[in-house]
Amino acid sequence: MRVLVLGGAGEMGRIAASEAASYDFVEKVTVADVKYGAAVAIAQTIGARAEAAYCDVTDFNALRQLMAAHDVILNTVGPFYRFGLVILKAAVAAGKNYADICDDWEPTLDMLNLNAAAKASGITAIIGIGASPGITNLLAMSAASSLERVDDILTGWSIDVDEQAHPESERHSGSGDTLNAANVHWLQQLTGKIRQQQDGKLQDVSPLQRRDIRYPGLGTMSAWTVGHPEAVTLPRLFPELGSCANVMIGKDEDFKELKSLAKLVDTGILSIERAARYLEEDSTPSKPNSNTQTPFRPQLFAWTKGTRDGREIVASAHLRILPSGTMGGATSIPLALTLPFFAAGFNGRAGVFTPEEILQPAAFFDALSRRCAGSLGGKEPLVVHAQEYVEP
Repeated sequence: MRVLVLGGAGEMGRIAASEAASYDFVEKVTVADVKYGAAVAIAQTIGARAEAAYCDVTDFNALRQLMAAHDVILNTVGPFYRFGLVILKAAVAAGKNYADICDDWEPTLDMLNLNAAAKASGITAIIGIGASPGITNLLAMSAASSLERVDDILTGWSIDVDEQAHPESERHSGSGDTLNAANVHWLQQLTGKIRQQQDGKLQDVSPLQRRDIRYPGLGTMSAWTVGHPEAVTLPRLFPELGSCANVMIGKDEDFKELKSLAKLVDTGILSIERAARYLEEDSTPSKPNSNTQTPFRPQLFAWTKGTRDGREIVASAHLRILPSGTMGGATSIPLALTLPFFAAGFNGRAGVFTPEEILQPAAFFDALSRRCAGSLGGKEPLVVHAQEYVEP
C-alpha cells in the first residue's frame, strides 16, 4: 500500500505519517505539505519508507496527480470548511481511497453528498475519523448498544487544559496558515448558529447552551453545546432520535469566558481570526488549587438515553486510556488506524461514510488500545455503564 498524508508536516499529519509507516503492508508513505522543507525533515525522521512531496491543496490538478500515485489518502489539512470538500473531490476524481479528521459539520454534510460519485469511482471514503469526531462516534455506538430504543445522544470532550484533554488545542495541518486552524475552527463552531438534532429533526440553534446530565458512575456534569459533525451524522443511524448534540465539559468560569468571546464575534466587535489569536495568547494553563480534589472527567465520551425492558435507561461510554502524544495522538492515530481496514477491503463497500457507518467499534477500540501509553492492568480499554435514568 502507498499512503499519501496531506498536511504531513503539521502536528496531526506527522503523527499519522509515522503511524502509517509502522505497518508492514505499507510500502511507501509520502509526507506532503506546502512547507516542503518541513516535510523533508519529517520524512527523514520516519525512515526509508517515507519521502516528501510539495503539495498545495488549492491546486486541484496537481493534487489529483499526486494522489494518482498512491492507494490511500490521509487528509489532515484544516480548516476543513475551507479544504475538506475540494480535497475529497480530488480523491474521487483520482479514484483513490480516502480518510480525514474533518471536524466541521458544514463540509461534513457536503462531503456526504459525494456518496454517489464515490460509489461510481469505486472508492471508500471515511470522513471525521479522529478523536472528536471519530472516537466519540464509536463510543456513541457502544453506549447505544445497551439500549433497545435511543432517544438522546451526547458526544463530548473536555476542555480542561492538560496534556491530553483538549481536542481543539492542536494544529490540524501544515496548510501554510500561521494562525492555528484548530482555534479558528473552534470559534466558528462557538458562534453564529450550529446544527444539531432537536425535537426529532435537525435544527439550527445557538451554541454554548448548558445542559446538566447524570453520568453513570461519575455523577452530575455540566455540558455546553458546540457545533460538530457527530450532531448531524449520528441521527442518520437512529431515525427515532429526539436529540443529538456535541458538548464540552470543563470549568464553569472557562465557559463564561468563551461565551463573552463568542458574543464579541457575533456582534461584530471581533473577527473570528482576532478571537482565535486571543485564544492562542490566553492558552497558558492555570495552576490548580492544591487543596482541591479535581473530580475525574472523561476526556472523550458518549452519553445516551433511551429505553430497555420498558424502563428509561442512560448508558455512557469512554476509554480508560488514550494514545500518547497529547490530543495529536488521539486524533491522528485513529486516522492511521483506518489503513488495516482499507487493506481488508470493507467487503467491497464503496461510497462516503462516517465512522459509525462503516467501522466496528469493538475491532477499532481493540486496535486503538494497542497504541495507547500505559498499562490497563488487564482491564478492558472501553468503559460502558448503564443505569436507570434519574433527573440531574
